[in-house]
Amino acid sequence: MWDHPWAVVATTSEGTRLPPPLPILPAGFSFICSLGAPPETWIHLVGTHWTPAELAERLEGAWIACLSFEGALVATCVLRPHGSCWILETLVSRKKGSANWLLRCAFRWLWDHVGPTPLFFTWELSLLQLAGTFWKGWWRAIRAVHSTWIWSADCFCHHKGLHVNKNRFCMPTVITDGTWSVTVSDSGLEDGWGYVLAFTGSPDWPAVAAKGGWLSLWTYGARPPGPWGFTSQVVVMGAINYAGVPPQWASAEVASS
Repeated sequence: MWDHPWAVVATTSEGTRLPPPLPILPAGFSFICSLGAPPETWIHLVGTHWTPAELAERLEGAWIACLSFEGALVATCVLRPHGSCWILETLVSRKKGSANWLLRCAFRWLWDHVGPTPLFFTWELSLLQLAGTFWKGWWRAIRAVHSTWIWSADCFCHHKGLHVNKNRFCMPTVITDGTWSVTVSDSGLEDGWGYVLAFTGSPDWPAVAAKGGWLSLWTYGARPPGPWGFTSQVVVMGAINYAGVPPQWASAEVASS
């Protein structure tokens, strides 16, 4: 996708107001973008453990793009409005080449739906994969690169393979004691992970983890939010039709397994 002439122009600092070319899908493929609760096939493709009711709450107001091949869902992503911009989330592809066609269709759908608008997205990559973005031409869309950090509880559950967050928060939740606050989103994978989306002050991380029943916390940024460890991976912030570094955002993104 990123070496397509339209994408090359759209990822420059000037961007473009021209529409993406209308994709002509290969035989057997079909595309649809819908507002509302995802189907059971979407849940299976993504691999989430959220229930249909929980997903309906987390994806309220977002559009779900689906690419099918011969009637079977093979790729999906979420297009979420965010103020005057949009965010691309939960990109999952289970068939070679399907992500390319999904993105082409999604970009065209977005232009038809709202016209030219900034679109933000993130990639979590290893350092080797980050280097590979230059070879593949993805680098044009990159606006910022942040390190990723983890905090882990000193808990025997790690060694026993147990998870303690069965009574998880369905939506991103603000945890505070008055002097600090943390916004955390559960992974939805029943794996004991919480994703820190934002924080203020100097949080008591063990208290935060205990509140949500998380064994580990994950976040990204230029610096660790305390005595956290570097994961050896990075988060790349990318943008289309937007110059400069996108603002960091917090949303109820659905993690894929």
